[in-house]
Amino acid sequence: MDRRTLLKALPIAIYVPPSARAQTTARVYRVAVLAPSPAPQLSNAFIAAMGDRGYRSRNLVVDVRYTQGNPDLAESLARELVAERVDVIVTAVTATAMAARRATKVVPIVDPRVLALVSADQGAKQ
Repeated sequence: MDRRTLLKALPIAIYVPPSARAQTTARVYRVAVLAPSPAPQLSNAFIAAMGDRGYRSRNLVVDVRYTQGNPDLAESLARELVAERVDVIVTAVTATAMAARRATKVVPIVDPRVLALVSADQGAKQ
C-alpha cells in the first residue's frame, strides 16, 4: 500500500462516530461507501485502516455501492442505504455526499476529502 492511498483512507478510518467505536460486544457495524465508480486501492486502504483500529469481518460490514456517475441512481442508492440502517455513509465526491444528505438527517455522512482538509488546517494552526 502506498503512502498516498493510506493518507486518503486514514481520515475515513479516523472518523467513526463514538457510538460505533470497537467494543467487546457482538455488535456488527455497517459502513456504506457511496462512490461513482470502483476504487480498489482506496477500498483496500480503508478496510486495512479499519482493521488496524480493531474492526474485522466479525464486527464490520462494508457495503459499497456505485452510482456510475448517475445522480438519480445516487439518490436511489442513498435511500436504500438509509433504509438498510447503516451506521455511517462514506462518500467519494460532492454529488454522492449531497445525495446522501438528502436521504438522511440522522445517519452520519463522511467525506474524506473534507476531513483531510480539516485535519490539514488544524495541523497548520498548532
